[in-house]
Amino acid sequence: MIGIIGGTGLYELEGFVEEQSLNIETPYGPHSGSISIGTLKPSPLEGEGDFALAKSGEGALGQKLIFLPRHNKQHDLLPSEINYRANIWALKKLGAKAVISVSSVGSLSESIQPGDFVIPDQYFDWTRGKRESSFFGDGLLAHVSMAEPSCDILARGVQEIAETQNRVLHRPATCVTVEGPRYSTKVESEYFRALGGHIIGMTAAPEVFLAREAQLCHITLAAVTDYDCWKLKPSEHVSALQVTEQAQSNLKHAIELLQVFLKDMPDLSSCSCRKALEGAIITPDSQILDSQRVLLELLRK
Repeated sequence: MIGIIGGTGLYELEGFVEEQSLNIETPYGPHSGSISIGTLKPSPLEGEGDFALAKSGEGALGQKLIFLPRHNKQHDLLPSEINYRANIWALKKLGAKAVISVSSVGSLSESIQPGDFVIPDQYFDWTRGKRESSFFGDGLLAHVSMAEPSCDILARGVQEIAETQNRVLHRPATCVTVEGPRYSTKVESEYFRALGGHIIGMTAAPEVFLAREAQLCHITLAAVTDYDCWKLKPSEHVSALQVTEQAQSNLKHAIELLQVFLKDMPDLSSCSCRKALEGAIITPDSQILDSQRVLLELLRK
């Protein structure tokens, strides 16, 4: 089963038929609002709109998935108020083997325009330490490799679908995560460009890192809404209104892409993401507490 995390503007999946709505207890507190389990219909019906649902009966069922709106359905969580550990733990507990995180981002590159998609292969964490970024600690030590934090199998699969739909999708790319909720100053924006950043957002870290610790195949499907603030014209500087308006168009296209991709997902059973904890646990087995074993058992699934 795959998990979808919805970012700004994506609080419900059009074409999604909910079978269950859950709030589950996690060791880290509450996750971001209710989690939905159901199916996303794989293709629209001709002449009935972009998101027409398949009629009940033969061929109606789509890919089973778990949907979690990152900021809650009311968008009442700032980026640093999101309980990332609880979100990833809950998706893993509910049986997710892979996660696609849909996010709105700004562009740090002239070649990446609003309306484009990006799947970053690298991440630069510029957050300020307010966010719990690991499942490990409190006597349970592990050092998990983040050299290649994105799942190449997932990324290639989504990229191939984007090409068939004539969507502009950039990869490889580097995603910068800032604390927020404010947008960048101009000098910060120029600095991130000089560091080699291609896109900038507020939620990719620590989400991507926790997914790797949980041995989940993960990608960020980033939808570009703006140019941050590195361009000269003030009219091209990012604003909340600009992000919200562009996000609506972007998300319509993102759902169309996911509808096709989820219909025939690649086999992830042998992916290296699913073995990320091998050799990473430092704590001797004899020193691992029972409560820690429960956590490890879940992460290793």
